[in-house]
Amino acid sequence: MTEKQREVLNFYLDMDLSLQEISEKLGVSRQAVHDLIKRSLEQLSELENKLLFDKRLSRIKEAIMDLLEKSNFWDQERLKELEELFSV
Repeated sequence: MTEKQREVLNFYLDMDLSLQEISEKLGVSRQAVHDLIKRSLEQLSELENKLLFDKRLSRIKEAIMDLLEKSNFWDQERLKELEELFSV
């Protein structure tokens, strides 16, 4: 996120300024402020989704590793495939 995006979101979310007030402070149109806020919030949402996905994947990896450590029924070829798949 750019410095401008952070600044505008700070004005909008933290300081509770209106779009008009922000546009006057920055010397841009109200529509420009609206578009920037919309894009910024979309970026934050995408980032949040990616982070949650990574967190879930990490938990899955941990669960598989626990299973591998506690189980004797995995053959060596399958263990190697799983280790390569999860880069462990």
